[in-house]
Formats: sequence, C-alpha cells, structure tokens
Amino acid sequence: MSEPRPLRPGEPARLGKYRLLGCLGKGGQGSVYLGESPSGTRVAVKVLHGHVAGDPKTHKRFLREVEAARQVPHFCTARILDVGTADDQPYVVSEFIEGESLEQRVGSRGPLDPHDLARLAVGTATALAAIHHAGIVHRDFKPANVLLGPDGPRVVDFGIARSTNLATTSVSLIGTPPYMSPEQLSGDSVGPPSDMFSWAGTILFAGTGRTPFGHDVALAALVYRILHQECDLTGLPDGLRQISGRCLAKAAEHRPTAEEVLLGLITGDGAAAPTGDLLTTAMRRMAQPSPPTPAPSPDLPLTRERPGSAPPAGGPPRTTLPTGPSGGPTASPSRGLPRRSFLIGGGAALATCAAAGAAVLVPRYLRAAAGSTTTSPGASPKAAIIPPSSSATPTTSPTNGPTASPSPSGLIPPGPDRPLVLENGNTVQGLAVSADGRLVAAGCWDGKVRLWEVPTGKMVAELDDRTSYVEGVALSPDGRTLISVGGVTDTETHVWDVASRRRVSKSVIGSVFVGFSPDGEQFVTGSGYEWVRLWRTSDRKQSGASMRHTELVRNAAFSPDGRLLATAGWDDTVRLWRTSGSRAAGGPLTGHRDDVNAVVFLDGETLASAGYDKVVRVWDVASRKPKGTTFKGAGSTINSMACSPDGTVLAAGTDRDGVLLWDVATRRRLRQPLETGQVHTVTFSANGSVLAVATGNDVLLYDVGGLRTA
Repeated sequence: MSEPRPLRPGEPARLGKYRLLGCLGKGGQGSVYLGESPSGTRVAVKVLHGHVAGDPKTHKRFLREVEAARQVPHFCTARILDVGTADDQPYVVSEFIEGESLEQRVGSRGPLDPHDLARLAVGTATALAAIHHAGIVHRDFKPANVLLGPDGPRVVDFGIARSTNLATTSVSLIGTPPYMSPEQLSGDSVGPPSDMFSWAGTILFAGTGRTPFGHDVALAALVYRILHQECDLTGLPDGLRQISGRCLAKAAEHRPTAEEVLLGLITGDGAAAPTGDLLTTAMRRMAQPSPPTPAPSPDLPLTRERPGSAPPAGGPPRTTLPTGPSGGPTASPSRGLPRRSFLIGGGAALATCAAAGAAVLVPRYLRAAAGSTTTSPGASPKAAIIPPSSSATPTTSPTNGPTASPSPSGLIPPGPDRPLVLENGNTVQGLAVSADGRLVAAGCWDGKVRLWEVPTGKMVAELDDRTSYVEGVALSPDGRTLISVGGVTDTETHVWDVASRRRVSKSVIGSVFVGFSPDGEQFVTGSGYEWVRLWRTSDRKQSGASMRHTELVRNAAFSPDGRLLATAGWDDTVRLWRTSGSRAAGGPLTGHRDDVNAVVFLDGETLASAGYDKVVRVWDVASRKPKGTTFKGAGSTINSMACSPDGTVLAAGTDRDGVLLWDVATRRRLRQPLETGQVHTVTFSANGSVLAVATGNDVLLYDVGGLRTA
C-alpha cells in the first residue's frame, strides 16, 4: 500500500477523537486520511471538504454513502466504525485494510496468474452478489476499488452507490470511463447489470493488464468503443473468457446476474446458468450482517464533536481503507479506431470527461501524484494554492534553459510547486485562458462551462452549455466571446457573450475542437469527422471552403499573423491551409508514424506537431520539410501542445507523463514533469504570464516566469 503523504498546512491534525497521520487520497467531495484511534488502532477517516460540507445535497449524498456501506455485509467491504461532525464537517471512520488495490498490484507486478485470477473472480463475484442482494448498485466497480486484503478481496468506495429502486431509473452519468457500461454512457437505466459489465472489465485488467476498451486513446474514441465495439478478451482462461464475454453484452438484459456468474465460476460452466435454490439460500445467508463486535455501533446517529472537547476513551478495532491512492496500471497502448464512423455514427450522451455526480469518476491513474480524483455529485468547485510538500518529487533545474528569465507575473505565486488549483469537481476536457491571464474557462464532462477569476480562484459563472460533454472551449482575444464545442453526439458549436453569460448562437457545425484567429475575426472548428471549417466571428457564417483530411482532424492552430492554419489529423499528417479562401498551402507534412493530436506554431516560420508516436516533430513552414532535431522525452501519447507567446517554451500535455516543458531554442527538457498522470489540455495566456493545465477534475495555473527560473 502507498504511504500517506504528510499533512499540508490547513489540513486537520485531528477529527473528533481521531488523530490524523497523513492523507491517503483526495477527491472533489472530500479527503481520506489515515487516522489513529485513542487506543492506537489505525483507521481510515473520510471527511467532506469545508467548501461542500454546507451544501445540503452533498451532505445528504455523504450520509447515503455511509448508509449504503452499512447495508453491505462486512465480509466484502470496509466496515463503518463511527460517524461524526467536527467544526461543521461530517466525517466517517471505517476499518483500514492492510493491502494494496488491484490496480496497484497489477501496475507494480503485472497480471495475476490463472489461479490467483480465479480466486479474485470468485471473491469479487461473491461480493457483488452480496451487494446486489443488499439492494445496492455500486456503479463504480473498477480495479482501484478492489482491495486485496489478507482475508481476500474487498469491494470499497460506495461514494456513488445507489439503492436499486433509485438506480433503475434514469440518473446522472456516474462511473469511471474505462469501466463504464453502455447504459451509464447513454444515460439509460443503471442497475445491477451495469456492475457486471464493470466486473468483466476489471477481471480482464487483472488477467491481462489491459483496460477493457483501451487506455491510450482519445476519450471520445473510448466512448465509441464501449457503445459499439466488442472487447478483446484474449489472454483470459477459456471459462472466464466466456463468462466475461456474456457480462460485456451491450444490452443490460443479456448479461448474467452476479449469482449466475458465481455459479458459473464454481461449476466451471462458462454459460453461467441461472442459479438454483441452494445457491440462492447460501447467498442470502452470506448477506446477513455479522455478529456485533466491541467496536462503536454502525447504527449510532450522526454526532457532533464540539471544538476543544475531550475525546472519549476507547477506540475501534483495526480497520481498512475505503479509498486511497493507486499506482498507474500497465495498460497496453492502442492506436485508436479504424474510424470513419467514430463521430458520424452517433455515440452516447456522455455528460462527462468527468468525475462524479452529474459527471464521471475519473480513474486514480489520471492523478496518481495527488491521490484519488474521484469526486461526488454536487461537489462545489474550489480554488486552493498548493504549497510545496516535503514528500513531493524533487525537481531539477534545466541544464540549458532559455536565455531570458522573465520575472513572475504576480498573478500566481512563483515556483512550479505552487500552482493555483481550481478544483472543478468534474473532469475538464476543454480549457481556455483570457489574454491577460485573469479569466479561465473550463469545459467539463457534465455539459457545463465554468468561468474562474484569477488570482482569487473564485468561480464567477457556470454556463449550462449542453446535456452531453464539452469537448473544447475558446476565448476571443478581446475576452468578450466564448465558443464551446461538444463531442461524439452533440455537434453544435455554442457561442456565448462573456459579460452577460448569455448564449447568442448555437447554429454552426463543430465537434472536436475550436480556436480563434489572432485578430479574433475568425474561428476554426473540427466539423463532423475529417472536415475543418473557418467561420466569421461577426455573423457565424462559413468563411471560405471546407478543408479536409482523410481521417479525423484532432486539432488546428493559426500562424502568428493569422494567414495560415495548420491541422493535425489521424491520417498521420499535418496539413497547411491559407485562411483566405481556405485553400491548401502545398501538400501534407508526412513523417509521423501514428495519429497526430496536436499542432502549434513556434514562430511564423516553424511548426511543431505530435501525437501517438510520442515524438514532437518540427517543420519548416516554407519548405514543408523537417527542421532540426525533434523534441524528445515523452514516454506516452501527446494530447496537447502550446508554445509561450515569446516562442521560448514549448509545453506538452501527455497521456501518462504529465506536462513536459522544453526550451525551444535548444530543444532540451527544462525540468521534471509539472504533473504526473494524464493531462488533457495545456494552454498559455496571450500575454505569456500563465500556463493553464487541465488534468482530471482540476485546472492548474502556473506562473510562467516561475517555471522558467525553477
């Protein structure tokens, strides 16, 4: 199990009678701490964040989480020991399990051998059968929520669990994208069959190290695969492969129940036939509550601890961890779809790239350095300055940094370890910063666009943009206009007036990305699948002809003078277009060995591009030939790139290696990654003062001068 990080300034040292030893994980709803009872027993203490503790909806959801965990038999989850309130912050105490998560186990030592895999399959199917028999649907079953305790697997983290009578109605989209069921993505009824779909994906990961529908792919492509493509179960033992295949049926009614799966595993019948009376009776007996123990009663009412009051004597017995930090899985990278129907074929209403609540819980491997990124519905966004931590990975200074060392902007405390953190509560996919760095727009998987004020970190607006997820956003150079685009299902481009917070148009076509020209008179959208279109900002009418790749166009960038547009395509090419008339400016730039996700002008004469082949290539715009050496050092897919306005620093957001920085002149790495895990988007403010990073549920804002001098 990962060691807890030390407590940071502002984090509590005690909650009620429990002394806190360190932080095990953090999400949009609350934090989980390793605690110690008065008797010296280790416990897990989950507490709501102060900024959401006063929200009645979040408070109610927190109590429902406690109630859900209490209803589940103790043999398959972490037992609730105590609940209370300290300084108006509710907390729950549960037993702490000594053991690592399945995600950590596979990430560190590889897939399980067939015997251990069979035991895991039986143990987790038994747990789900008991959970479902208790009337609970987990809705976020995944490797990070399976703890490998000394007495067998425990299924934990009921933060988004619902009773079956609630879960079988159409509800908000909740779950972790790689393990979500089709009905979770499409917003249909979510019941026990959804957990069985996630169970099969978890077993596949345990046995092969692969996530069920790929990991190193665009999120919209992942959604398409879950909805429309079959899962590759190669590598699983025959019987388990057959049962898992049935659980991965697209239609919920075609999947076996947990009891049927358990019977199939016990008997070796891959068909997972309906259960008989004997197994049903046994399951009912297993689901009965365990005998009472000397621990505090789970039925105690929520109590309030007064600040300064003396803790009562005694303490709970040894405990287990409901949530905690996890290492990244060793997922096999995947090239993406042979993908003509990827965007054209429709897809699901994914009100996500998200975390929880009206969004999606993001896997812990997206933010391994910060602990869990799971958040709960109704969590209010918040901003915080993260101070340097004694446990943080040390950074290194550049051997050959830029010749200029600009002073810090003053908006954000200087230094790479002190970003301004905008805790959004839902995964951020689209990101834009105003020219002066004082306004940030975040497009989220719950269909909202949130606006934040810098440097206060205050959320100043929440725009109800669409019912499905927001894929991209852009702010005009004058800061007056915001444009958003959806993804797989919602192809409308929405235009907002920033001052009035009113939507003024939703008529033009767009799907994947959007960006303004340097003068703000035009904007570009990825339109449909392989098409790119330019639009006049004044009347939202198309400007010039449509431009086309032979595969999906993933991104575009204007030259500094606005005369050229570069586009990055999944046909492994970069193409250049004249913005006057949208005419091709020569043939395609070839040399990438895989899909191209990102393109950016380094100056008026040089262009950089990158994607799935993990190499940043540089091109001479006039000759369309490679120029100099490549930018090296990326170990995973590059999702996004941005160049500082003065052309000295190149930033790249990667799929697993966080944010990488290079000195443009020397092409040397400036420092260790700013973040670990998956980064969706990076962008600079036009004045060069702020670097904004979208990672998981958060937006991180860095002082650019501080990065250069670090």
